[in-house]
Amino acid sequence: MSILNVLVGVGMITSFPKVDHADSQIPDDLEVGYIPLSFSGAYPGLYIFTSPSRFIRPVRNISIPSGSERSIELIGPFEQVFMEIRCSDGGDGDRSTTYPATHEEIDPTGMLSMVANLTPWSDHNQSPLFLGTVDGKANYDFLFASNSLPCRSKTISPSGTNAIVAVLSYTGYDMEDTMILNKSSVERGMCRGQIYRTETIDLTDEGSKFEQGQRIFRRDHLDKSLNSPIDPDGLPYVGQVLHPNEPYCSTINQVTNSKRIYKRKGSETVIVDYVSVDVKNKNDIQKNPIIRDKFSSRHGQKGVCSQFWPDIDMPFSGVTGMHPDLIINPHAFPSRMTIGMLLESVAAKRGSFHVKFVDATPFSNAVRVDNGKIETKSSESLVDELGSMLRTCGFNYHGTEVRFTGQVDQITRQSIKGTKCGGGIRFGEMERDSMLACGAAYLLHDRLHTCSDHLIADVCSLRGSILTASLLRPQKPAV
Repeated sequence: MSILNVLVGVGMITSFPKVDHADSQIPDDLEVGYIPLSFSGAYPGLYIFTSPSRFIRPVRNISIPSGSERSIELIGPFEQVFMEIRCSDGGDGDRSTTYPATHEEIDPTGMLSMVANLTPWSDHNQSPLFLGTVDGKANYDFLFASNSLPCRSKTISPSGTNAIVAVLSYTGYDMEDTMILNKSSVERGMCRGQIYRTETIDLTDEGSKFEQGQRIFRRDHLDKSLNSPIDPDGLPYVGQVLHPNEPYCSTINQVTNSKRIYKRKGSETVIVDYVSVDVKNKNDIQKNPIIRDKFSSRHGQKGVCSQFWPDIDMPFSGVTGMHPDLIINPHAFPSRMTIGMLLESVAAKRGSFHVKFVDATPFSNAVRVDNGKIETKSSESLVDELGSMLRTCGFNYHGTEVRFTGQVDQITRQSIKGTKCGGGIRFGEMERDSMLACGAAYLLHDRLHTCSDHLIADVCSLRGSILTASLLRPQKPAV
């Protein structure tokens, strides 16, 4: 059935001009979204999209034989919502006969994005760590390959650093949500990154409307202190190192001869990478790992760097003498249920010995296993059983941002989060348990009360208000 017949059939138009050879003019990437009248919420109709630069992905049309070239169909995000797409290895997905599946995925991992496909054995991990995003400075990748990796233009690790990881309780700095970095590895350049930040200066936004066109980029030649950081045109030198609160640009009003100096904001030292004609400065920030930086694996195992440990004090292998680059605590695995990371560590060791890539594609060779109990429902992976056990034990996580001085929230009076805003570090259940285990129970009063939401306020004894005090003014005698 052609699109013309569909338009007339749904009653969208009463008449349509005759088009010769209409079928041959339909592009292959045409997106057609049909919303029936019975579908509640969205406005019914037939929507056609032909604009360029749209997100599309391939699926297989089951009404066409799989051997045909026309069985692969490109669909968009709009029509995908109103389509019945089944998984290639999951049958019909328990659908009713009213809405049967019309398309199927080319591969079981087709429903995942490119980033999610790069996580090895993600089907063995907890879903929030897999579907959610992780805020980290760097990712640690291992010797792995998946079916989606050849889609990229390079065969090396897509992001992150290959590191030697030791999973052991070594010191007091590698507790559950923290880790230790090898100081010598960091000094050799491990996890070193670059951040490019562009700063734009628009003279039309400077000053009042009467100064439009009067201000130009130029350096004051009488001020000798500006000769080093700024060139005669009032712009920074390319390749120059700019420190915080250091001038990097100068403008002068041609009428009033008033000058303005732009200084470097922030607390990081940058390198001027590029200066364009319209004065857009692109700075290169050399970012080295520091204590309190957050790192993450591809499985969502994120933690804060707590200490740089000297290389001579790090554990080493008795066979090869290799030192680890990173130490994480083994207690970080049970509560997070990242079984895929355990499989990744074992397979990475085997892959390095045999110099072979390991296929870590999710949902490959998946089987249903029983949890070992009689007359109970079976689970698809070990994550389901661990999750049910932790929920029955009442596992939860509540934390408080802790800091002695600084900005606080106006409502809760607690420290704000985020190192850029001067925020504190979360003090949660695991930190509380470590304090109790060390016998420092009264320290919790300082961490959870004095340094958290401790507040001294005036309370009115008449009305009981803690916001403002009620002041009684003497009444003036009537005249």
